[in-house]
Amino acid sequence: MTAIASPATQRLTVDGIRAGVAPVLERLAAAAREREGTRDYPFEEVRALAEQRITLIGVAVEDGGAGGTLRDVVELVIAIGRADSNVAQALRSSFLTAASVIARRDLPHRDRTLERLRNGDLFAGTANERGGAAGAVATRLLRKGDGQVISGAKYYSTGGLFAQWFGGTATDEDGKIVRFTIPTDREGVERLDDFDAIGQRLTASGTTRLNDVRVYPDELIRADEAPPRNPWQGSFAQLYLASIEAGIAGAALDDAVEFAREKARPIKHSTADRAVDDPYVRHVIGEIAARANAARAVVLLAAEELGAVPTGALQGPAAGRGAAAPEQDAGGSASFRELGAVPTGALQGPAAGRGAAAPEVGASGAASARELGAVPTADLYESAAVGPVSGQEEAAGTSAHEAAAGNAAPDHLPGGDRGAPAHGLGAGGAVPAREPGAVPTAALRGAAAGRGASAAEQGAAGAASAYELGVGGAVPARELGAGRAALVSGAPAADIPADPVRVAGARAAVAVAQAQYVAVEAALRAGELVFDVGGGSATDRGTALDRHWRNARTVANHNPRNWKAAVVGGFHLTGDEPPTSGLF
Repeated sequence: MTAIASPATQRLTVDGIRAGVAPVLERLAAAAREREGTRDYPFEEVRALAEQRITLIGVAVEDGGAGGTLRDVVELVIAIGRADSNVAQALRSSFLTAASVIARRDLPHRDRTLERLRNGDLFAGTANERGGAAGAVATRLLRKGDGQVISGAKYYSTGGLFAQWFGGTATDEDGKIVRFTIPTDREGVERLDDFDAIGQRLTASGTTRLNDVRVYPDELIRADEAPPRNPWQGSFAQLYLASIEAGIAGAALDDAVEFAREKARPIKHSTADRAVDDPYVRHVIGEIAARANAARAVVLLAAEELGAVPTGALQGPAAGRGAAAPEQDAGGSASFRELGAVPTGALQGPAAGRGAAAPEVGASGAASARELGAVPTADLYESAAVGPVSGQEEAAGTSAHEAAAGNAAPDHLPGGDRGAPAHGLGAGGAVPAREPGAVPTAALRGAAAGRGASAAEQGAAGAASAYELGVGGAVPARELGAGRAALVSGAPAADIPADPVRVAGARAAVAVAQAQYVAVEAALRAGELVFDVGGGSATDRGTALDRHWRNARTVANHNPRNWKAAVVGGFHLTGDEPPTSGLF
């Protein structure tokens, strides 16, 4: 018998990961309704997903990953969320850990983190604690004997019961915030199953008690206070939540179709003999399908835009963030690979080392994959290392001590989501979600065949595109550092001296906020409409149809969608930048 190579020993591919997870997702979906009533955690299925190395789908091939695009990552998250939104959220910290190593080659303990990801390890983490002021950290790092221990309790430890590593924040004896990562099976780590929300009940988001847990020096990271060029460090974490909402909308559609086919009966005065022939049942299914498709489309568009945001986390090129594309490529930047997917966004010509000149690409009328040779990394984490975020916008630590294996995971910033920015999504004039053979184009105004100014026209500074795709017209962007708003569309480069990384980051944050708003609305409405395909029997507890709305509502409450809409409106009206709270 020929041995079958495991994902840990064979080269990973995007298609291979998709094929490997497909039967696991089928099992998850089939039992999701029953688990809702029994509170039965799908430990075997989550482990099976981890064994397929799902978190490596967007990691570069040279780092042992599948080399997928950010769109590939998000498509996988949507698929997991459609099978079981609890599992998708439980894996959030693990995907954010992978995103941190994608974004930064200089991430502390990067090699050790990659080793853990390649081993199929999962991560959990939170900075959140109950009681006290928002953002306060009562967990302490204390000297004890010849070493140090961590004592305290963290809440919203999303994915904690599934994870091999737990990270968080503590206050040291000097009052400074320190990030840590420890193995979940270390003495003194106590994981509780006490999460009691109305939805997402099986995300393992309960309390983690740290009872004088021994911590080693290489598990502790102190923040570098150098400001990032892109201060909107929460966009990927927010996009991940939107992906879960898109998955929930899809799951509501699946259940509505099944109920209408298998259980529903037409009302007495219906003109149809079967529920599936009732015009109003058909209308409801059509509306749910449309909303689910809209949620998926905007999220995937945001993912494509996110993949086009250039690197540039730190002020200046010292950490490889301000270097020209050739320098970044020569360094083997581990970005989400735009392989085959055509990301929207600004193109940069040869002066910036971006491959083909803008006029050459303009002839095709489409934006190139990988921004014409640029490394379109998701600028996820700030100058100090950062890592996964889970639960109610918590940041988690992921560096750890493993003497035998020499492993350590990335550290994290406290106080809210620290994810990757994404830019431009397009509710109007939008590029469609991926369809067979569909190629999303960047319909940009300006020079070079209607795509936006060339690199030369932009001063070879790699400025953001002249026209924000799909947001309904020209996007006003704050002329950063000049104290006034500049209308990007059609404006000469000389009038826009702003840092292009910051400009792209602001547009990215707005784009993800737009995607979140649409995805949340779609999932909530789908969760309500699912009951309209049947009568009283649709409300039976055994159907668990109510879980879709409850799950969507719980995910949506991570941060208010009204704030998202208001910030988007301010950006379009006056060019106001989004808040830099970590939640955009």
